[in-house]
Parts: sequence; C-alpha cells; structure tokens
Amino acid sequence: MRKTLLSCVVASAMALACTATSFAAVTYGEDNQLTVAYTADGNKLAVTSGWNADDAQVTLLVVKGDNPSTISDGDILYIDQQAKDAAATAFASVGLLGETALAEGTYTVKAGGSAGNVYTSTFTIAADAPVVEYLDFVWGDVTNDSASDIKDAGAILLSALEGGDKQPGGTPYEIGASVALKDVTFTWGDVTNDAASDIKDAGAILLSALEGGDKQPGGTPYEIGASVSLAK
Repeated sequence: MRKTLLSCVVASAMALACTATSFAAVTYGEDNQLTVAYTADGNKLAVTSGWNADDAQVTLLVVKGDNPSTISDGDILYIDQQAKDAAATAFASVGLLGETALAEGTYTVKAGGSAGNVYTSTFTIAADAPVVEYLDFVWGDVTNDSASDIKDAGAILLSALEGGDKQPGGTPYEIGASVALKDVTFTWGDVTNDAASDIKDAGAILLSALEGGDKQPGGTPYEIGASVSLAK
C-alpha cells in the first residue's frame, strides 16, 4: 500500500513538472501565485496560499532551479500530497531535504490539485553581502588623537631619529609605512604626496594651520586634518 501511495505521489509530481504541451490535462495558473517564505534556520519553507482550495487533494513539489523543464531525483527538495482540509496546515512549515540551509540560487515551488490545476512560484537565495571593514582616521594624524597639528609634525620628525617612536599613540601603522587598502595605497603620514613621511610633511602640517596655508600640498587626495574613511 505504501509503495502504491508513493508511486501516486511521484506520478503527481512528475505531472506538475510537465509542460502544457506534453501534459494537456494540466492547467497552469499565473506564475508566482503561491505565497512562499523560506527560513534558513531549520531549512524550512512555508507555503501558505495560492493553490485551488476546492481541490480534494493537493500535491506540493519543491525543486532546484528556475522552473526547470525537466526534473531529476537529485533536484527534488520536497514532495508530498495532502487532503484538501490538511494541506494548509501541512504546507505551512515543511522541512526541505538536507540539514543545512539552501545554497545561493533560485528554487521552484509547484502546487497542484486533483482537478489538474498547477500553480508555480520561485524564490531566490542571494549570496551574503561581504562584510566590509573601514579604516577611519584623520589625514596627517600620526599620534592617534583625531587631529593633525604640531604634535603630528613633531612625531614625524622624531620618528626619523634612531629609537624614535614610529607609532605614537598606538596608531594602526608606523609612520612612513605603506598602507595598501581595497581601493588605494598610500604612505602613513605622507601629506605631500611623495610616498615618504619626512621633514617636508612635518613642515606641511605646520603650515596648513596658518591662514592661507596649503592643506593639500602635492595634490594629495585629502586635506590635512580631513576625516577619512577607506574600505580595507
């Protein structure tokens, strides 16, 4: 009896997968008429409405792909048949094949009843957006105090001396270090755009504080003292 029932369910599923030309008795409803919601936690799908409520029996089929024209055993994620009165409850939370969440891609849900009406919806699992970290700092600040001033000029000069502190204030990079980020590479403490952090940068930081002082010496991308946020 169980084998016979399973055969009937599989046959119904295959009928759902057929095209209208190859299975003339099937009437296809409007696409995306089924209301579906996927939950990664527990790998479950809820199909809450959309099929013909008057059908005595309703078969639910969930497969991989965007409404594929042919379906193999490996494509089937769920298949079941329920009586009219039990379908709404049974299909409100169905566990899909496999214990892990669905991979990125498009999946198809088909629901059809004993009257030969088939309704189809698709849903897509998008790839997780990459987490982007940012480096937030003040251009010309090498002392980690959110300002570019006389202290930074002095720190740049002292860093050139033997034993000089190259990371005053616990900055993320040493003065003069090459910083390679996602979209840009620059030298830490270089405000004169010459790929070095030296006496010229110390002088430029001091001069930038004066009225009319050049805040972008050498055509640097940012003004001395400007807040900068760059993707790592």
